[in-house]
Amino acid sequence: MTFARVCIALIVFACHFNLRLFTVPRVRRATLASFTVMIAQQMCGINIIAFYSSTIFVLSGYSERNALYASIGFGAVNFVFAWPAVYTIDTCERASFSYELTRSRSS
Repeated sequence: MTFARVCIALIVFACHFNLRLFTVPRVRRATLASFTVMIAQQMCGINIIAFYSSTIFVLSGYSERNALYASIGFGAVNFVFAWPAVYTIDTCERASFSYELTRSRSS
């Protein structure tokens, strides 16, 4: 098989897969849910704080070295506390976890 044929086969496969994202109802709902979560994560502001954490600490009066240490600590805390969330989502059924989360917020 030539390189061009492999590329064409990959493009056809990718187009077929991407069409399923919008044509299959179950996959379409999952795509919409993941899109909504990604947009919410970008809009919540924690990414900006993480990106500019060194600058924020320097402007707060820390030295550059201490600001770097504080930024490393900030990243480490985020990393450590992400694991319970990953564990919870992977051990509980995702659908029931999402249902309980939305049900508790609507009450």
